[in-house]
Amino acid sequence: MASEKSPSGELRELIYIDNESVNGHLSSMGVGLETGIDESSGSVEGGRARFFGNINVPGLPLGLGGEGEKYNEETEDIQKQIDITVPYRLQTLREVIETSESTIKNPDEEGVGPGDVVEVTGTVEPMSLFRFELTEDVIIRINEATNIMTDALAEIRGVSPNELAEEDQDAEEDDGNVVGNEAFLEASKKLNNKRVPIRIDTEGGNSFGALLNRKSMTVPETHAFSRPRKYTIFARVERRIGNNESWEPTDTLRLGKHFTNMTEELEDFSDDLKSAAAGHGVKMDDKHVNMDGPGKIVHPIAVYW
Repeated sequence: MASEKSPSGELRELIYIDNESVNGHLSSMGVGLETGIDESSGSVEGGRARFFGNINVPGLPLGLGGEGEKYNEETEDIQKQIDITVPYRLQTLREVIETSESTIKNPDEEGVGPGDVVEVTGTVEPMSLFRFELTEDVIIRINEATNIMTDALAEIRGVSPNELAEEDQDAEEDDGNVVGNEAFLEASKKLNNKRVPIRIDTEGGNSFGALLNRKSMTVPETHAFSRPRKYTIFARVERRIGNNESWEPTDTLRLGKHFTNMTEELEDFSDDLKSAAAGHGVKMDDKHVNMDGPGKIVHPIAVYW
């Protein structure tokens, strides 16, 4: 009979998981990095077989005939390897934390501070220039699809794409918009760098900010954040934001405020962001530009639903 470990954990659809963070936290808690599990199970196969033969008894001239049955039993060991994926190690990390002196805390409880492991469930939205990225990327893709359709229509009509475009009085204005969209997208990616900001608002009225590493996304960003969605963030608290403080979500702008004398220029940039958003059809409220305290900034390990 096979002997296997019963599955544990919950069903999760991961949209983000930080492999390095999972492995690093496991190692820091004394758990080695496993790449596979060997499991063995035994199976028993048997059958009855009849036999016929003579039994030689001393003193008798002939053997004593007889027949009977015997049971043959064979045991087969089955070896099986289970590859350990990052989501598997994530569940291992959760179990290690829950069985250690640490616990996974409720983020809405008082006393949660830096270093604590939390599981935050709430409405997730992209922030600041990341909202530009998502919107501009969609617009650019639509424009590219439109160009493909225009080329196909021009071929059907037997005219050049330029001749077909001349029939559209708004073509010149559209070209200008395309250039502007591409410029905003490029600027947003440069300022956001390799990490993009999101905010999480819980039903308890608490707010959390986080920066997601682009390479750790498991689904396209435009799919994950196409609208406000309810996600769960498994994370560690980095710091608190006080009542009179705010968090600048864009990496480059935040560093600029802390390490340069361009504070006033950067404040103006933030103010202009909302105006630019309105001009490009991007919904940008105050809560998307900065996150005002009280609140917490967390280091995301995984995001799922």
